[in-house]
Amino acid sequence: MWATNGPQSLGMHLGVKLALRRPNGSHGEIDVVRPHQGSREIELRADRSYFQPTTKSSNMSFDDIVSQDIKENPVLIYMKGYPDAPRCGFSALAVRVLKQYDVPISARDILGDLKLKESVKAHTNWPTFPQIFIKGEFVGGSDIILDMHQAKGSA
Repeated sequence: MWATNGPQSLGMHLGVKLALRRPNGSHGEIDVVRPHQGSREIELRADRSYFQPTTKSSNMSFDDIVSQDIKENPVLIYMKGYPDAPRCGFSALAVRVLKQYDVPISARDILGDLKLKESVKAHTNWPTFPQIFIKGEFVGGSDIILDMHQAKGSA
C-alpha cells in the first residue's frame, strides 16, 4: 500500500504508528514508512509541526528561544539534522569531535524551521551551519571545533 504523509512524501506504509507527546502536551503520530519499495531502510515521518521548537512560554520569539537555548545548554549545536542522524558532513564532523569529550550535547535541527535558522544566523552574524556554543559563547563551526581538538591533541 502506498500512502502520502505530507507534500512530496511517498512511501510504503508499514502499518505501524508511534504515539508522540511533546513536552508542551500536544500529541501526534509518527508513521513508520519504507521510502522505496524493496528498500531495507525505514523512515519515521511525522507532521513537521510536531517538531517545532518548544519553550516554557509559547509567547517567546525565535530570538528569545535562541538566547534561552544558549543560556541553558552548556554544549549546544545548531545543525542540519540531529546528533544521531546528521544531515550534512560538517554537522556530522562537529558531532564526532564533540562526542570524543563525553559531554551531553544539546542540538536543534535548523532544516525544519527557516525562522529558527535565520534567528541563529542573526544572533551570531555567521552565515553557515553548524553553529556551536560552549558555556554560552559562540565558538564557530566544525572547522573551528576540529582545529581546537587537534591543537589539544598536539599540546
